[in-house]
Amino acid sequence: MEGLFPSSAESASGLLTFRGVTRDLLEDIPQPDRVRRALGLSVLDVVNRRGENLGRYAQSEMDVLDPVPSERFTGLVDRSFGVGLPDEDDVFHSFAGELWRRWVDVPAGRAEWMEYPVEWHRDWLHVVMSAWFFAGKGPVRCGTDPVVEVDGRTMLSRAGMYCALGEAVNGPRGYFGCNLDGMDDCLRSTVGGNVPFRLVWRYFETSRRFVGTDYVERTVEILREHGVDVVITGTTESTRNSRNS
Repeated sequence: MEGLFPSSAESASGLLTFRGVTRDLLEDIPQPDRVRRALGLSVLDVVNRRGENLGRYAQSEMDVLDPVPSERFTGLVDRSFGVGLPDEDDVFHSFAGELWRRWVDVPAGRAEWMEYPVEWHRDWLHVVMSAWFFAGKGPVRCGTDPVVEVDGRTMLSRAGMYCALGEAVNGPRGYFGCNLDGMDDCLRSTVGGNVPFRLVWRYFETSRRFVGTDYVERTVEILREHGVDVVITGTTESTRNSRNS
C-alpha cells in the first residue's frame, strides 16, 4: 500500500494505491459509466498476522479508480483510490507505515523508539496513541505500581519524552499523553483511581538538555500538581546508543 503516509504536502499524490491485489477487490461496488466512483466513508484497519486489529485510519470519502495490471506482481492488479490532497497544516507521519510493520510482527519491548533516528520518534508516538485509543484504553493510568521509573537518556525530543513517560506509567507501548494538555488529561482522568504514585526521573539533566529546560520543568510541575511524587536523580551523561543519523 502506498500513499497513506506521505512525507510532505509536496510528495502527496492524492492517491492511495494497493499493489498486487486480486481483480475482484471491491467488485461489489456499482460500476457507473465513468472511471471514478465515490466509495464514501471508509476505514483502513491495521491488522497483525493473527487477524487482530491494532489501529484504524478513517477516510471520509474515496474515489475508486479502475484497476490496472500490476507494475510489480504478475497476474494481479494495482488499484488506486483518490483521497484528495492534504491541507497545508496537516501533520505528516511518513515513518508510521514502517513502524506499524514492527508492531504487527515484533512483541513489545523496552524503549523501542530508541532503535530509530530521533526524527522517527514523533511517528512512534503517533502509532502508540493510535493503538492505545483504538484498544479503548483511554487517557488513564492503567498500571498499579506505586513507584515507576523513567530514563531521561531515552528522551531525545519532546516525542521521546512522552514515549518514555507512557512506557514508565503504562508499560511498553503505553500512552500517557502526547503533549502537556494530553498528559494533564491523563492525570485528571486517573484521579480517584491509582494516583498519586511516585515517579523516579533518572538522568534528568540529560532530558533537560535534549527536550528543553522550561518544557521538562513544566512537565514536572503538572505531574506534581496532580499529586505525583516526582523524584529527580542523575546528572548529565551520554545518551543510550541509538541510530540518530
